Amino acid sequence: MALERGDPPPPVVGYDLARFLAWLKKRDGYCDYEEGECYCRCAKTDIDLFGLVKEYGPGRIAIYRTNRTPSKKLVKLHDWNWADAWAIYYGVEIPHHRHRKGM
Repeated sequence: MALERGDPPPPVVGYDLARFLAWLKKRDGYCDYEEGECYCRCAKTDIDLFGLVKEYGPGRIAIYRTNRTPSKKLVKLHDWNWADAWAIYYGVEIPHHRHRKGM
């Protein structure tokens, strides 16, 4: 996909990754990787989260180990504007429950 004038800033993300970023934003920008929906969402859409972090770097999205349980991994979104721009570009932005969707 070639970027045109007005498109979100690089690096370019795909549709599935944009959906994941929108989902992550809805959960305050972080989630526990091993427990719950985060792992399932990555597995369903074949998102390699560790490869994603390597490619986009810790400035945009990162994986941390928690202090309380070192084996536990936490996924944290850092660049909210970048994630928001791509979610809007693909039309997968998840509105707040008070916001109305456009028809």
